[in-house]
Amino acid sequence: MISLRDSLKKLGEPKPNQAIPAIPSGFYSCPQSLMAAIRAMDPPLMENWTKVHVDSFYNEDWGESDEGITTDGNFWYLVSNNEDKRAIYKYSLDSGFIGSAASPINQHIGHPAYWDGKIYVPVEDPDEHAHARIWY
Repeated sequence: MISLRDSLKKLGEPKPNQAIPAIPSGFYSCPQSLMAAIRAMDPPLMENWTKVHVDSFYNEDWGESDEGITTDGNFWYLVSNNEDKRAIYKYSLDSGFIGSAASPINQHIGHPAYWDGKIYVPVEDPDEHAHARIWY
């Protein structure tokens, strides 16, 4: 049996005096029910995963501050936050380097995500009170 109380503990709490953020209705991964949200908090059962490829990446200067990796099913996209080489790097599925695109501004960039034909990368604004930016 799924325990609502145990599952809600996994959500965390908002900071004092802050509103709980709403999930936008157009957000593609919004759960369709409370039960679906509770099930989404279960562990990913990694023991059932299948390893399809293993490769090694060596610590190149651009890879010093990697933020994350995503795929569109055809290529890998890796984000580097190295101060001198802040960019998103594109690789083939067998790890061959394809190319890169430099970050449009010299600010901290975050973990990439793929959705609907685009790669999205969050970009930190230099003004901590400003709205976050997305580079895609």
